[in-house]
Amino acid sequence: MSDQERDNFHGLTLNEDGRRDDPEEDTEIRIHFVDIKKIPLWKKILFGAAFVIFVAIALVMAWFFMLGGAAVFALGLIIYLLKKYIF
Repeated sequence: MSDQERDNFHGLTLNEDGRRDDPEEDTEIRIHFVDIKKIPLWKKILFGAAFVIFVAIALVMAWFFMLGGAAVFALGLIIYLLKKYIF
């Protein structure tokens, strides 16, 4: 490395091949936007189907939680009425 190259070095680190050695950990946050028109149709259909399945599963779970809550409420009401009027 000549004196001029050394003076123009500016802290650049070179690897064994003489190329710039970038740090392994990226310190920048990069946001990559994908145009919806560039996505293939089969991926759009697959995403839509996955979304519909997710919403259906969420609705089924909400329905079971509602039925379970109603069952617990009914059981509590029955026990309350039995204790109050029979025992």
